[in-house]
Amino acid sequence: MKLLFLTISLLASFASQSKDFNHAAGTGLQYSGLVGYQISTTKQQNNFRASIGLVGVGVGYDYFVNENFSMGTSLTLLFRNTASLNLNYYPKGFKQDSWRIGLDYGYMPADDHDSFFSSTKDKEVVWFSIGYQF
Repeated sequence: MKLLFLTISLLASFASQSKDFNHAAGTGLQYSGLVGYQISTTKQQNNFRASIGLVGVGVGYDYFVNENFSMGTSLTLLFRNTASLNLNYYPKGFKQDSWRIGLDYGYMPADDHDSFFSSTKDKEVVWFSIGYQF
C-alpha cells in the first residue's frame, strides 16, 4: 500500500513537470499489467520509470545500450509481486514518439496461500510488453 501511494504521488508530481518526462501507454509488466500508463525521465543513457495500471503499480530502470535498445529491471506489484529483467526495442529510437517493444523475464516469489492469482510455489514468468510513447 505504501508503494502504491508513493507511485501515485510520484506520477502526480512528474506530470506537473511534464516537459522533462516521457509518457507512454501500453500492456505488460513494464506498464503494470493489463493496461497501464508509464512516465519516465531520461538522463544521458539512464531511464527511470514509474507506472500505474489497471491491476498494479511498478517502478523500473533502463540503461540504453544504443538508440534502439535498452536493458533494465522492473519491480511490479500485481496480484503477486514480480521482479524482472527486461530487454526493450525502440524502432525509431528512444527519443522519438513511437512504439516500445519489450521482453521481460521475471520471478514471482511464493505467497502464503493458494488462490486464483497466487500460489505457494515460486514462479518464473516471461512477459511481452508493448506500448506507445507520446
